[in-house]
Amino acid sequence: MTNFVHNTVNGLKSLLDEKGTIQLFCSEGDIMECLVTFSPNKATLNDIQSFEAKHQLTLPEDYQKFITLHNGAKIFQILADGENIGEG
Repeated sequence: MTNFVHNTVNGLKSLLDEKGTIQLFCSEGDIMECLVTFSPNKATLNDIQSFEAKHQLTLPEDYQKFITLHNGAKIFQILADGENIGEG
């Protein structure tokens, strides 16, 4: 599972341009520019265990791995003429 999460995040990052954007081919041939940002923060094992204990749940293994790489992300925020208009 660790390699899957790592490969997925790195694969997405490899598609981003220098501004952190990706071009998506949409319906009817439209091309949409989207912004992708990853949090520079990382969750620790202690953070995860504390959260799970507080909320009496167990986070999926792949999600745990993701938040130890980037504790959050904004993926596919729509840009219109370079302006972030949300979504994601």
